[in-house]
Amino acid sequence: AWMAAGGAAAAIAVLLLVQPWRTAVPAPASTVAALSDSVELLPSSARRVTLPDGSIVQVRGNSEIRPAFTPQERRVHLTSGEAYFLVRKDNARPFLVEVNGTAVRAVGTAYNVKLDSPSIEVIVTEGTVALAPAAREPRASGATHPARANAGQRARLDGSGFTVEPASPA
Repeated sequence: AWMAAGGAAAAIAVLLLVQPWRTAVPAPASTVAALSDSVELLPSSARRVTLPDGSIVQVRGNSEIRPAFTPQERRVHLTSGEAYFLVRKDNARPFLVEVNGTAVRAVGTAYNVKLDSPSIEVIVTEGTVALAPAAREPRASGATHPARANAGQRARLDGSGFTVEPASPA
């Protein structure tokens, strides 16, 4: 009985020392975008990118983003395709996704932006976003936003203007 108990104690001690389930695997350096980087993907790929402020972007295939961060704002240009943004809150620096001449503004929220030329689709999964022509956002204090979308809503911009409706289930 003492031999069995000693063997069990030795096995537990080895597990506590090794702890393979607690081994952290650091993210590869290639997932962190520098301020001047752009991310461009081939159609069959997807990539998770951590921006300099800690926000996360899931860039979908055949897409390109270009981060442009300044001390006053965090701006990402979506030049093609689709990306999902999980934005870290920073009330002092608004987070904007500029796509096809429209700025999608959020502070601490999560949403998907899709450029399907000539239309833009934004699906909000958390928080609220405001959409406005990029030229008016955000520098003009008190600028009005033609559209706002809350969690569970989809905003579309096409030739007829902005529409906001419930997002259809995935």
